[in-house]
Amino acid sequence: MEVKVQIPFNELVAIVRQLSSTQKVELQKELIHGTEPVAKKSRLTELLLNGPVFTDEQIEIIEETRKSINQWRTKPL
Repeated sequence: MEVKVQIPFNELVAIVRQLSSTQKVELQKELIHGTEPVAKKSRLTELLLNGPVFTDEQIEIIEETRKSINQWRTKPL
């Protein structure tokens, strides 16, 4: 069951001021840890996360090609 109540901000502040010091600390902890900010993704982040990726087969081909190039470069003329 959920009940929503519209309380003007000034009244809410007055209610909070009436709390005991331990209740205020508990409320402050709840407000800090209870609401995590949602990071907005930038367009670049979305592009990178949704962009194309190499398959395992493609990565294997790239590694083999690198090995071949490195061997070719180190062979004496």
